[in-house]
Amino acid sequence: MVSQRLEAFILHPESGDFADHAREAWARELETNELARRSAERAGRAPGSLSGWWEVPLVPVALLRSPVASVPSELEGLRLAAFDAAFSAACLRASGSQPPMLSLVPTGAEGSWPSLWAERSIARHGGPGSLAAWSARGLDGMALRSWLSGRQREHRPAVLLATAQGLALALDRVERQALRFRLATGSALVLALEPGSHDLETAALGERLESWLSLPARALVRSYGALELGSVYYSRTLLGGDPELLVPPPWVRARVLDPATLAEAPQGEPGLLALFDLANLGVALHVLTEELARAEAGGFRLLRRAGPAELESSTRLAAELAA
Repeated sequence: MVSQRLEAFILHPESGDFADHAREAWARELETNELARRSAERAGRAPGSLSGWWEVPLVPVALLRSPVASVPSELEGLRLAAFDAAFSAACLRASGSQPPMLSLVPTGAEGSWPSLWAERSIARHGGPGSLAAWSARGLDGMALRSWLSGRQREHRPAVLLATAQGLALALDRVERQALRFRLATGSALVLALEPGSHDLETAALGERLESWLSLPARALVRSYGALELGSVYYSRTLLGGDPELLVPPPWVRARVLDPATLAEAPQGEPGLLALFDLANLGVALHVLTEELARAEAGGFRLLRRAGPAELESSTRLAAELAA
């Protein structure tokens, strides 16, 4: 099956050829995915006519919402393989295979991406002592303090999972109580960037983490994902990379497109982020997001959410495909 071969490629990307898998995945989509067929007809892309993966027609992310496009049950294994491989490579380098984890992700709307990401991360990679410090009543200050104290006593690397809101509230609580903790070397904070919220002040955040949790700047990993996307994107900070540069995993190709023409943007120019993701098989292989980004060597840097004028071409494309 196509999904099994893709899963093997995700687990061992050195053993396969991306272009071959992309062609096979697109052929499968044309047979089974109505949205893929419609996008191919609109673009005049006949089966076998593509010269490369970049010619697979774009699908605006708005078409994958309300309700969120569901993943066929037979493809869940592919999604999980992509989730696990990306998380392990970016977030577990120093802390071991199953570190204790703490979720500082607020409990939001049912099925929100950050909450599902945190739950799945702990379920699949968290070791003994993992817990969520957030409930329907808000941040549990006692649980937060107890968890941090326990990790300090153990001298064992740990991983914190947070959104900007959850992290800010947790640091405020620690600062108000004048509590300083020393997390073990190798601990990490993985920060989930929700769509549209990319303007965190790295320097100020780094100072607070160092002061109150003894987490250095090199321990901060950023992540970006959405319910409509197959993969999660992380910075490679734990490997010495830029904490704000998101690196696509081997089964993904990222592009930055001119908002007006949806053609490739000139090198270094901001544009709409498009993601060709083999793990998004069954939903949409080539997704046009609503994020402005800049392509850089090895990855992309998120800038901000695109405005209405910058989304005109995307909105028009979505309307044509929906019709």
